[in-house]
Amino acid sequence: MPNPSFESFNTGSAFLNWEVPELILSHFRKYIRRFRTITNRAHNRFRNRQWPELRDDSLSRFDLYPESMAALVVQVRALMGPQLHDKDMWREIKRNYSRAITLSLEFELAETFFNSLGRRVFGDVEDREELMFIFSEHEHILRRSGEPIYTTYAVDGQKLEAALRKLLLDYQPKGVPYENLEHDVEKLACRIRKEVLADYDQLPDVRIEMLKPPFYRNQAAYLIGRIYISGIVFPFILPMLHSEKGVYIDAFIADADQMSIIFSFTRSYFMVDVEIPSEFIRFLKVLLPHKSSSELYQSIGFVKHAKSELYRHLLRHLQKTSERFVIAPGIKGMVMSVFTLPSFDFVFKLIKDQFAPQKTTTHAKVKEAYRLVSRHDRAGRMVDTHEFEHFAFEKRRFEPNLLEELLAVAPSIVKLQGETVIIKHLFTERRMIPLNLYLLDAPAEAAQEVMLDYGQSIKDLASVNIFPGDMLLKNFGVTRHNRVIFYDYDEISLLTTCRFLYLPEARHEDEEFSDEPHFAPGKDDIYPEEFRRFLLGNWQTRQAFLEKHGDLFDVHYWRRTQESIKAGEFLTFSPYRPQYQLGRKTD
Repeated sequence: MPNPSFESFNTGSAFLNWEVPELILSHFRKYIRRFRTITNRAHNRFRNRQWPELRDDSLSRFDLYPESMAALVVQVRALMGPQLHDKDMWREIKRNYSRAITLSLEFELAETFFNSLGRRVFGDVEDREELMFIFSEHEHILRRSGEPIYTTYAVDGQKLEAALRKLLLDYQPKGVPYENLEHDVEKLACRIRKEVLADYDQLPDVRIEMLKPPFYRNQAAYLIGRIYISGIVFPFILPMLHSEKGVYIDAFIADADQMSIIFSFTRSYFMVDVEIPSEFIRFLKVLLPHKSSSELYQSIGFVKHAKSELYRHLLRHLQKTSERFVIAPGIKGMVMSVFTLPSFDFVFKLIKDQFAPQKTTTHAKVKEAYRLVSRHDRAGRMVDTHEFEHFAFEKRRFEPNLLEELLAVAPSIVKLQGETVIIKHLFTERRMIPLNLYLLDAPAEAAQEVMLDYGQSIKDLASVNIFPGDMLLKNFGVTRHNRVIFYDYDEISLLTTCRFLYLPEARHEDEEFSDEPHFAPGKDDIYPEEFRRFLLGNWQTRQAFLEKHGDLFDVHYWRRTQESIKAGEFLTFSPYRPQYQLGRKTD
């Protein structure tokens, strides 16, 4: 759908008032084209089992936005010259740009693109509402595709198998056989009858609606759909895997919690081709009503717009409550200061000016660690973050003790200007219960389950070449699904850069019983035997942990994992539990 001409809106404005918006929109369109080009390669990557290439495409796509923005900034600076910071001109530029994207299929992404440029030009500005799209100016106009974005399969009477067979054949990658199509059809029909249709004696009005594009991530393609029964909606997900013998449907997932985990903020972004993002998100919201628009945009790779949606969500939330920002519960960090809003599901983290003496990292290294996490395969074990600059809110929204702490630990970042608190840089991430606090009140059975998952989270991270560094319980959180997630990244590193060593033996009795270490480790030296001091938890969970994860204290485990990574072995992490799998029949 074409955009209106800029010249049609030029009613005597200066040359730059329409030349700059045209330049911005040109760069935005180029970004979207490149984004979709990379995304559309995922189908062939999956079809040909090109897992390293699919991973590389994911990284390339993530880097597109900053690359596009850097190129745009250079050209805008050159074009505008001394008028770059003329706010009156920028107000006119924004008006012309807003008019031009009125019919854009990706209007919300175009607004965010404009905002990203504005932040790089102005940084913190008092009249940002006039110079940026703090709230969307176009969301009231619903964009819809000419054809439905889903395919409908009618279920005629009891002929469920026929509908499922056609569905699976439609999603069969070209040139790739099913391992056993009839087995998948039979197992799917059985599971659907048991979990969805069991309460219905007759099926007067049943249809299946499937989103047309598959969602690709790691080594799986996820088919997303919903079953309609007399107007009642039952969402579900079909993960498709590709073995050397062909493709097969691995599971049927209609459980809301498991579907939520598949779209979790701890997972890598899907590769899925989207023509009209807002329409696509509306469809997903019906299937995943507990997911925010921010989470859903982020899940399909539109990370910068997800940040815009989160910020708008926070502004609306603040309008509905008189709550104040407070110090986040838990042990205070040596590198980061953390605060939250009690009724808001996120925490805000800023880097202190000075770190505790035992911390040898730097501000630049901490920022790079957080960027690494956003680009890396998070294996369902690391929370994704958003990075904000010039975070500004009224002083009255901060508890006095919090504001006092922020001004004391980060005076170079936190400024008080009249009745406004301005934080030059911070990270946001989803709030969880710190593991050490969770264990204080957890029943014995729950504590053991979570501690075993804690050990598994460390192994999952190791398998994707991540070593957490500081593995104290306080640096891990527990989600509402009782999954253990790592969230403190200031000492994170690639596993392959570590040297895993045995503890040197004491040379004499004084060294053996000294409170101080009798050796001087290098910066990359790791001694797994020392992990016992903080990985085992209390006595109630210790034995179970040793039985399942005792190899974490063994140098051989870590070295073997390093060798596997260097050999190019790729592990895939199922984001759903085994009981949802259908089972395979390859003969």
